[in-house]
Amino acid sequence: MPWKARRRCRPAGDPYPRRLGIGSVGPGMVLLDLLGPHPLESLRMPEESPDRRRIAVAPFRIAGRWIRHIVRSIGLLLRIPGARRGLLSIVVPVYNVEKYVRGAVRSLLDQDYRNIEIIIVDDGSPDASMQIVRSIQWRNPAIRIVRQANAGLGAARNTGARHARGEFLTFLDSDDKINPWAYTSAIGTLNRTGSDFAVAPYSRLDGSVVRAAGAWIYEAHEREQHRATLDSHPEILVNMVAWSKVYRREFWTRTGLDFPEGVLYEDQATSTRAYAAAKSFDILSEPGVLWRIRGDRTSISQQYTETRNVRDHLQAALDSLRALADAGFTQAYAVRVGQLLANDYSHPLPELPSFTAEAWQNLKAAIDTLFDAADSIDRTSIPARSKVLYSLIRQGRRRDAERFLALGGWEEHRVPSVVDDGRVYADLPFFADPDSGVPQDEFERCTFDTRLRSAVTRAEWTADGTLDLTLWASITNLDSDPLTVTADLVGSTLPIRIPLTVTRRPDPLSGIRMSTPNVDATAHHFDVVIDATSLPRVPTTYSILITATAAGVARTRLLHLGAPPATTGALSLAPLLTAELHADRRGYATLDVVAWAGAVTGMTRRGRVLTLAVDAPPSVGDIQLIDDESRNSRVLATGEIVRSAPGARTGTATITLPRLKRHPRPQACRLELGRDDDRLPVLAPGAPHRYDAVSFDKPVTLVQNDAGRLWMAPSDAGTSRRSLIPAGNAIVWRRKQAVGCTDVTVTGDTLVIDIRGADDVEGAVLEQAGVHIAAEITRDGAVHRLAFPLHRDPWRTGSLRPWSTGDWTLHLMVARGDEVVLEAARGLLARMPLVLEGADATYAPQVRTGTLVVTVAPRLSVHELNPFHQEQLRRRYRGATAPLRHAVLFRNLYGDSANDTSKAVHEQLRAQGTDLELLWAVKGLDVVLPEGATPILEGSAEYWDAFARAKYVMVNVHQPDWFEKKPGQVVIQTFHGYPFKLAGRRHWQKTRLPRRRVDSFYRRALEWDYLLSPAPYATPLLAEFLPTDLGWQGEFLEIGYPRNDVLLSADGVDIRNRTRARLGVADDQKVVLYAPTYRDYLSRGEFRAEATKLLDVDALAHTLGPDYTIISRGHVMNARAGATTVVGNAGIDATAYPDVNDLILASDAAVVDYSSLRFDYALTDKPMLFLNPDRDRYFDGRDPMVPYEPTAPGPWLSSTSDVARSLASDEAVGGRYATERERFRSLYMPLEDGHATERLIDRVFRVRGDA
Repeated sequence: MPWKARRRCRPAGDPYPRRLGIGSVGPGMVLLDLLGPHPLESLRMPEESPDRRRIAVAPFRIAGRWIRHIVRSIGLLLRIPGARRGLLSIVVPVYNVEKYVRGAVRSLLDQDYRNIEIIIVDDGSPDASMQIVRSIQWRNPAIRIVRQANAGLGAARNTGARHARGEFLTFLDSDDKINPWAYTSAIGTLNRTGSDFAVAPYSRLDGSVVRAAGAWIYEAHEREQHRATLDSHPEILVNMVAWSKVYRREFWTRTGLDFPEGVLYEDQATSTRAYAAAKSFDILSEPGVLWRIRGDRTSISQQYTETRNVRDHLQAALDSLRALADAGFTQAYAVRVGQLLANDYSHPLPELPSFTAEAWQNLKAAIDTLFDAADSIDRTSIPARSKVLYSLIRQGRRRDAERFLALGGWEEHRVPSVVDDGRVYADLPFFADPDSGVPQDEFERCTFDTRLRSAVTRAEWTADGTLDLTLWASITNLDSDPLTVTADLVGSTLPIRIPLTVTRRPDPLSGIRMSTPNVDATAHHFDVVIDATSLPRVPTTYSILITATAAGVARTRLLHLGAPPATTGALSLAPLLTAELHADRRGYATLDVVAWAGAVTGMTRRGRVLTLAVDAPPSVGDIQLIDDESRNSRVLATGEIVRSAPGARTGTATITLPRLKRHPRPQACRLELGRDDDRLPVLAPGAPHRYDAVSFDKPVTLVQNDAGRLWMAPSDAGTSRRSLIPAGNAIVWRRKQAVGCTDVTVTGDTLVIDIRGADDVEGAVLEQAGVHIAAEITRDGAVHRLAFPLHRDPWRTGSLRPWSTGDWTLHLMVARGDEVVLEAARGLLARMPLVLEGADATYAPQVRTGTLVVTVAPRLSVHELNPFHQEQLRRRYRGATAPLRHAVLFRNLYGDSANDTSKAVHEQLRAQGTDLELLWAVKGLDVVLPEGATPILEGSAEYWDAFARAKYVMVNVHQPDWFEKKPGQVVIQTFHGYPFKLAGRRHWQKTRLPRRRVDSFYRRALEWDYLLSPAPYATPLLAEFLPTDLGWQGEFLEIGYPRNDVLLSADGVDIRNRTRARLGVADDQKVVLYAPTYRDYLSRGEFRAEATKLLDVDALAHTLGPDYTIISRGHVMNARAGATTVVGNAGIDATAYPDVNDLILASDAAVVDYSSLRFDYALTDKPMLFLNPDRDRYFDGRDPMVPYEPTAPGPWLSSTSDVARSLASDEAVGGRYATERERFRSLYMPLEDGHATERLIDRVFRVRGDA
């Protein structure tokens, strides 16, 4: 029986059958009224990013919220003491953020800190932002809406602050999000310290990926500091954003703080005034806000090159410096000047080519002003690349500054270092030029760029009580052998410093992860042994201080724990005394000696009732079961300790487990002695480790906590306690349907996965974008062995091929149909990162979010995978002078496939008996190549050689940005579809693509000897990829599309029959090809996008019946994201099929939308149906280059049922649109006659004697 993925479906129908309607009655009062459908139900909300959620809330819960809100509002109006105590007012200005505002508001409602009011300031927003807010507000009375005419961000924040009623005040931009613990942490700290405000670091939000903020933020917040001042911590001035601070509102009002209005960078002056006026402030170390990086570059902070931006930025900087000078903070003044040059003014430097003459003069004036503003500037904090550019800018040498950038000067991380008398210089452009006019001091790397970096890559307790560590250490940007490392164990409370034995341990595999383009970390791995048994038997903490030295340069720093591959657990030093390795708040490795108040020495179970054997002080009366995964340490059950005798330490306690929820995730419940805030950790001596293999054999097990971690327990009162939950803490681990992966191996031509803890596994598959590989399952005692063949023939081509590169996810099917959660057992964790080698690929297993993922990569050498050696290959390529190879190098997309025009040219050259080598750059050996092709793996040494020496290079996207055409080389650009959606110059302008990126495209375009145009209409559109002022010397080939010749050839019938047989389609079945393009609004970065789900294949197949087969072909952007266009199980997902032309020929009709595939399909004169209900949204994100209507000759449909009716209609399937299709072909495809390939070969290869 073919595998069918099991899916959980949301029940149909209205998720909110009855809602509470809210009508305004008067100031501070609301009327609750039970309505039917909510009045906003009919509003069409824009599709949201993946974080959009709708949460069904029972009416009585909503009513409770409103009652509490009314009571609090009355208290605030009557000024009742205590009504505002602890209340946090959060001001959120809203303007044109319909894509993001839902996520921002939801993140506020998901806060651990519950005593909040959210003041939404509608700054005259013209889009659907406020509709979205109101759709959330009616069931969340904490939200208040204030309206004003558009006046800008500063004015909106001021309006919100005036309406604030809380004890505390903060701000959030409506395109950002905030971590759940942020306000609990800030207010808890303020309640303890009495400071005027707290300031937290932040992270960057890039799509759905959270990234670290700049190094300057990391350094300023590396240590948590309470009751700080500008005199003691002037470096905190680097955190100037408005939304990183929680103020006491009394402080905000008393000091007259507000935001400048009508200018950009309005938060800098306000933050400076706050720092200067505060008696003290608290510096936090845990990130709060997730600051969004907008893909459309519409954020103010991303518009560096605008004249107004440069002007307002300088004014904000000067206002901030003036505030510091007026308050007498001399040291902070000098520090701030250095920060502005190191950070703020470094950001626009790579965009210098985009600056207008006016913006350039303003930037030069700003930089001159800043350098003149301080008597001395600490240049050790400014990166070398910035210092060089500042020098050129101050000299007025714009052309040289742009040449510095063009030569790679901004890529400081790629260039080697030069050490002279202990100083480290970056070998940037102009460094070796004595006539450059740039002093050598400007090339000295800043302190951060020569910092010591380190991480633990392996950690293991041995039987004799030693901790064996393998660590990596390297001085950033300094590649010099030998690198020597010393290490000391340093006590935090005890005056102990113990030298540790360090042994070099080269590790080529880990060197891949740790190397950079200018540092080879292969030999930078070391073994360190710590004898824990020799340490004093007292509770304390030890840090590991390491010093690395290379080329006379020494750096000292605490060892980072990083992400060690295995959890180490705890070592018993004595009864109720253990040692463990974990990370502190800053990520540094600490060795903790932990004294325990008590222990759970045993557990028996009867159903949900647990009986615990307890050893605890007589003063402790209870033991509590805590939800270990909840942020607020939710108590699940409490049991009284019944002593074995009066005053005895030993006793028993009975606890009843709550019922497990339906979800299959294992539940970890930790045990603690005592109650509420007086709880103490409790040891589980002798219990297995949480991830030991035997822990998977029972549904409820007493285990030890796997690794120590810091924990913050929040409360509504704004207090929090931060404590260590040690390794070894007693955990009750409940598994509804969780299994342990104990081993992954490659044996011969099989990948074998061993799992333990599941008795009824019926099937297992590895899945990638709708493609499944089934396992053969055998059993060996408690272990199920899943064997997956490493080669397969999914499309019945007669040739076995390896798996495609990328991630393959394991899915288990059990008899009861439950979902299964998979965890990695401890033995497997100890081996990770694990890379298994097959004959033609490598396989890296890792556990992610409850399942096993196997990442497949081409089998390159360790040398080729190392970033340092990749850079060496790149440099060698650029200097290559060897004779050209008599070869053609084809590269389709990014090595994803071997089809399109290149395949047509390959086959025609081969048919003509060419003696050219036919090379194909591929990302993996799974790519199906045409007969006679030689695969060249991307990233291999052969790959670089082929680009350097092949006589012909044919691509259908821009060639790699590092490519430099060699003398005699011929570059042919074919692109990969008829031009339709906006691309090239106008698209780059609309999306505000950085000038350096545009210049890179133009530079590569100048290398094209030929640019293929399929039709007369296309030629002027394709010209938009060419620079207008640099004189392209190439030639347009306006000859039709060679890739489409096969659609008009006599071989079409044979290809149709062969393809249908490969897909298992009967001769008498009608085939419908569904081929949607990707959507910009569903993108997950530049090269990936979620798939659209507009067509329900199951419903369509059910309606059409057994006479039809639906084949879905997703876009390559969807395939890279692991997304499938198929909704349901009835169709064939052919996204990974080697050649779309085969599918076109095999089908009888197509359901398409905006894809250029409709141009190709029209050549067959088969019916096309256009499923395009999202036209407005699609074209809002990407304008067409030609009108859409004449290029869509078929019925325009909005739903699956529309598609079914049209396919069943003789009118639609017959000739109703034949005239429109003919007009479409005559207007846009007049050159298609089946001979375009011959014309290309004649004009490119034959004239050079190669055909």
